Amino acid sequence: MVEKSGDNLYINPNELKVIFNNKFLKKGDKHDFSINTKHEIPVTILNSSEKMAKKVEIGFIFPKEVVIEKTTNISLYSDDSFQIVRFNQETIQAHENNVQGKLEITFLKSGESEIPIFIKGENVKYQKFNFKLNIVE
Repeated sequence: MVEKSGDNLYINPNELKVIFNNKFLKKGDKHDFSINTKHEIPVTILNSSEKMAKKVEIGFIFPKEVVIEKTTNISLYSDDSFQIVRFNQETIQAHENNVQGKLEITFLKSGESEIPIFIKGENVKYQKFNFKLNIVE
């Protein structure tokens, strides 16, 4: 029998997860960091599905009050109101943790911010959700 196409081609969004600062990112999570200190935040993509993920991109949308070091493992887009940090991976094998590297970042303003994240790929259903950063003195 031939399997029907459509949703079967895509990796279930629950099977492709982002690990940010050694914790799985989920909608509404809160992460605490200190102000005016350079943080090296590890970022990893976990593919727990039976399928290989192709052309995976994860992006974080940060406010302008954040200094992001341009490193070889990210692409950075910036305009007058926000900055988008993208990690790209050509393929991620089934049941594999794929270390993207560290996000080198300094927070210049204290308070709580909603940070949108998106995850997409050739065979990955688009996901977008927000988590919170709490920046303290």
